[in-house]
Amino acid sequence: SCKVSKELEIIKEREGHETTKTIKVKGVSKPTIDVTTDGKKFFINAKDAEGITKIEIKLNSGEVRTKQVNATEFNTEVEMTSGVNKLTVVVYNKGNLSETSKVKYTKE
Repeated sequence: SCKVSKELEIIKEREGHETTKTIKVKGVSKPTIDVTTDGKKFFINAKDAEGITKIEIKLNSGEVRTKQVNATEFNTEVEMTSGVNKLTVVVYNKGNLSETSKVKYTKE
């Protein structure tokens, strides 16, 4: 985003060129996804310091369910079906970076 580069330019002018190397640019870290299960459901926990904007969830060959999110942390559950459950979760943050988690669980 252009907000970030403006901030960096201002800091460069004020503090001189060398110190800019230690500045952490916003939006460079990817979101984190943690998926757990109790054998009946998948529990999805997504976190991002800058903020999550969107999460996409797909179970097996089903439709991708998209949720618009505006939070630094997001939790949701996905019901499993009998047999093999392949879950794909994609989380996007405000820096437009994404992280993908794919898990597989066979429900008896």
